[in-house]
Amino acid sequence: MLDDLADVAEPDTYRTTALANDIVKISGNTIDTYRNLVKHMKEENIVHHSYQVKAERTYRIVIKHLHHPVPLNDIKEELQKEGHMVRNIMNIKHKKTKDILSLLLST
Repeated sequence: MLDDLADVAEPDTYRTTALANDIVKISGNTIDTYRNLVKHMKEENIVHHSYQVKAERTYRIVIKHLHHPVPLNDIKEELQKEGHMVRNIMNIKHKKTKDILSLLLST
């Protein structure tokens, strides 16, 4: 395995750890090493699990005190101008009464 990994990344750019149940954890020190390792495992059909890079994870934004008649497209455009990638935006409704609250959720 280590010889195979040496073809993909320099030995100082990743760390391996033996875990229980014959599992090996491979941690890349840089994003490029991580991407090279994941790409290699996909190409070789190696069963693996990986986490998303923190910088690429999605996050949610809650906007408070904004009256609900404001068009959602206008809010989406303003968030995009600020550099946020907006996939979905919606008004939040009260759990019991289903009334629209002055809260918006963006993902």
